[in-house]
Amino acid sequence: MRSLNGFSKRPETFTARAQRKALLALREDASADVTTVAMNLKSSVTGRVIAKESGVFCGLPEAQSVFRGLKVRARVREGQRFRKGRVLLEVRGDVRRILAGERTALNYLMVLSGIATATRALADRFGPRIASLRKTHPLLSDSEKRAVKVGGGLTHRLSLADGYLIKENHVAALAREQRVSYLNALRIAVQKVRGHRGKRSPVVEVEVRSMREALAAAEERPDALLLDNLSPYHVRRIARVLRRKYPSLILEASGGITEKNASSYLKAGADFVSSSALTLRAKPIDLSLLFEA
Repeated sequence: MRSLNGFSKRPETFTARAQRKALLALREDASADVTTVAMNLKSSVTGRVIAKESGVFCGLPEAQSVFRGLKVRARVREGQRFRKGRVLLEVRGDVRRILAGERTALNYLMVLSGIATATRALADRFGPRIASLRKTHPLLSDSEKRAVKVGGGLTHRLSLADGYLIKENHVAALAREQRVSYLNALRIAVQKVRGHRGKRSPVVEVEVRSMREALAAAEERPDALLLDNLSPYHVRRIARVLRRKYPSLILEASGGITEKNASSYLKAGADFVSSSALTLRAKPIDLSLLFEA
């Protein structure tokens, strides 16, 4: 199988940024907690995050950032499965600090555990051949991509700076500027991007929508083709033609990929599939934070 390392980033690449953004999220929600101030609460307490359903744990770095200065103890490792009723995390310290961060921390843990759980369900079936896209919630891209990684999926690009992906609008704009056909613009675009890459190593990928576009792009030797919104039948036809001439070319299938049809695309010859469902439609895991009686 062709190496997909270029589509799988190391966790440290995005963990630090995710933690910084978690502090912004905390500030947005907890700049003033009028209820706790009104009650004049001052005690030291222990809170436990408890699972109300089963899943895969994710969101610890963000929770640690939200509860910084408090004693945070994870009872489950990131990426570990848990069952309903399991204590996932304990936080101990000033009741005011815990109450201020409770909702923000739980939001992260619920959403990210949901993404990790959905990704693991697919990775268990297909291995590390499932990728997310840049279709993430604003300011949550680092956290959501890390959750996909924790779940066993491929992170793909983290941002526009993280790899070259020539899309339809890039080619259309170039065709208009240079007054050439779409296919010629496609070839020119790959040449320009490969020249720009120089000594850098990011993957050069091209979005194509037909056999003609796939052949035109492949002639310019990109690293990968993104087969966009094509049926498994057309993916199979393209894969059979390109594999003979370009055996190292990576083929990604994207557009309309679901848990039900992913296997059809992989069997048709795609090296991996990508879907926005991992980050945009994964169901959050129900969790609660309760204080010791």
